[in-house]
Amino acid sequence: MLWICLVVGGALLGYSLSYDEWAGTLMGAVMGWVFWAGIRVRLLGRQSADQLQQLLATRESLDVLQQRLSALERQSATG
Repeated sequence: MLWICLVVGGALLGYSLSYDEWAGTLMGAVMGWVFWAGIRVRLLGRQSADQLQQLLATRESLDVLQQRLSALERQSATG
């Protein structure tokens, strides 16, 4: 929904500020889309960084569980 607003807003702004209405409209729409794409890429980058942190935390948890399981197996083998 945001991308539509940015493209339409850019098109209207380009139309109103340009001497050549069609070229201004097209350039404004492209600029609005590029602005939206930049926002989207930044948000996706943040989401992927968060997911990476979650994966690393999960891996550490699995390592701890594996160490505990190994310790229990050694205790049961010796006891």
